[in-house]
Amino acid sequence: MRIGMVAWSFYPRVGGSVTTVIQLAQALVNKGIAVDIIAPILNKDLNKINDLAIDKRIKIHWVVSAGVKNYDSFLSRFIFLLKMINKIRRLSAGVAIFHAHDFNLSLLAAIMGTGKPVVAIFGADPLFEIVNYGRKKSVDYERLLKNKAVIVFQKLMRVFIFCVARNRLMVVGCNECSNEIIKKYYSGRQINIPVGIDLDLYKRNQLKEESNEDIILFVGRLVCWKGLDLAVDIFKQARKYHQALKLICIGQGPLKEYYLKKYKDSGIVFIPNLDYQGVIEYYHRAKILLVTSQYETFGINISEAMAAGLPIVATGLDVFADRLIDGANCYLARDRKMNAYLGRTLDLLNNPDKSKEFALKSLAVVENYNINKISDKYVELYKSLI
Repeated sequence: MRIGMVAWSFYPRVGGSVTTVIQLAQALVNKGIAVDIIAPILNKDLNKINDLAIDKRIKIHWVVSAGVKNYDSFLSRFIFLLKMINKIRRLSAGVAIFHAHDFNLSLLAAIMGTGKPVVAIFGADPLFEIVNYGRKKSVDYERLLKNKAVIVFQKLMRVFIFCVARNRLMVVGCNECSNEIIKKYYSGRQINIPVGIDLDLYKRNQLKEESNEDIILFVGRLVCWKGLDLAVDIFKQARKYHQALKLICIGQGPLKEYYLKKYKDSGIVFIPNLDYQGVIEYYHRAKILLVTSQYETFGINISEAMAAGLPIVATGLDVFADRLIDGANCYLARDRKMNAYLGRTLDLLNNPDKSKEFALKSLAVVENYNINKISDKYVELYKSLI
């Protein structure tokens, strides 16, 4: 069986979606599934692909256009979409199923480029991301869903997807929380499969000494709904009690330059261009993962931190409930007020035994998200669609 993975967000960009594509592709190859990856890349980034640490058995088909200068403008996305559709059409004869790793450009390219079955991952509400892209303050998600223009757009999208994909499409949600949102865009078949990671990669090396650095880690795209400003406020207050405390922010996004300028002299360390293998080192060095998001659909950084034995202080979002239990393996803030996070952050910094207790309990829970188990679910799904 040959699977064509369509990945709009891929190397040399970084983030949870890239981690998901690479680790799932490698797990499938290990199970005897042939995997091709179709992904866009700028001319200026072609020199970076030689450094891509990925199984050589996976074939990557780069979509390149001399006329595209960036990944983000409407024109660039439109040109890449057309070229991805054309690439998928040429590959379609030899591929059994196309697997779209997001519910926007990858999905559109797949359903318009092939008559074969398509599996699409619903990683985030595409309209929420479009509306908030580049904004410094996020629109409330529940309020957005009630907007009449949004409701009309969702209905049009549902009709378009149905007409183009018919019964060829299976949408995969990361958890039950996404089921009702998926129905707003697609009325056909759907299933829930959580995001998996290669747990072995995240295990701490017992031969290394435990880090003595006081680091709060923020891992996520630099977009307004991730709550970096709130994380910075928490850090500044916590530093009054722990003067050596550092805040390290790993990620990139449309607000990168804005945040770099805003927090230029604050002592906060920004690391924008780090792949998941580099991020693992910081999971091992840090004392706490701080998650201040107001919106998530899964949160792969939660699973990564759990697998790395890093205690978590996070917003009490429903999408985390499958992995996080307040007071048992983490601390959750039920409202997004600074003090709700601060007290819990200080408690973990002052109480290493509690941190170790949380870490041990998280390691047991995250076993359910082992990429080998998750890839088995995808193999079963692929076989059911052929």
